[in-house]
Amino acid sequence: LYPDKKISDYPPFSDITGCQLAQKMLQHAQNMGANILLQTQAEMIAHKDKLFILQTIKKEYQAKSILLALGMGFYQPKQLSVPGEAEFTNKGIWYQKLSPRVVGKKIVIVGGGDTAVETAIAAAEQGASVTVIHRSDKLRALEKSVEKAKSLSISFYMSSEVSGIYGSDRIEWIDIINEKGTTTKLSANEVIVCIGMELNRILTQKLGVKVDQQAIVVDQDMQTSITGIFACGDIIVPVGKYKRISVAVGSAATAVNGV
Repeated sequence: LYPDKKISDYPPFSDITGCQLAQKMLQHAQNMGANILLQTQAEMIAHKDKLFILQTIKKEYQAKSILLALGMGFYQPKQLSVPGEAEFTNKGIWYQKLSPRVVGKKIVIVGGGDTAVETAIAAAEQGASVTVIHRSDKLRALEKSVEKAKSLSISFYMSSEVSGIYGSDRIEWIDIINEKGTTTKLSANEVIVCIGMELNRILTQKLGVKVDQQAIVVDQDMQTSITGIFACGDIIVPVGKYKRISVAVGSAATAVNGV
């Protein structure tokens, strides 16, 4: 999801990007004999004669058990649901990421978590004029990220929400409203929405596994509500818990032993 984002909390790597760490994990799995099929999607998963049948476009596979390690792959960004959002999506509104060129632009970041603050820092360091809008009076990002953001020329509008996005062919301004009901008009070229993710339930609905708080429910062995189907990683982390690589890897080890 964030290939170029630096990772500093996964031992023993003190300075590595998400892409680099993923490549190391991929190579490790292949060295252990894992058969990895790329550009292959499970269109349907059925249960028959104590076996699971996985149907792809090219081939059918059989398995005694399934481990869902979907991560954030079956999540989609939450939307603001305000006037102008649909009109300007991909025309100035982006979700969870910056557009390729931000130098000299007026960038509005919506959100107060790690992704929002880190995106704001990246935009400011690339020469953009950055404003952060957060509905709470406190940022939820890591303290070191918040400190760095405050050391840059970033404007913060706390206890505020975007109420509308306006312009002609491109975004020209947005309206924000604070907790007192006061509306402010801000000039903007782009809006980056970082208010979290919501689960795309198509696959989980097909499987019929129990879901709670946008996460797959598992037992102490990481088994889902369906015997033989296990899950691990961010797909099992409820809202408010820790989405960290080390936590995901730990749950994977438990799931494999559960299988």
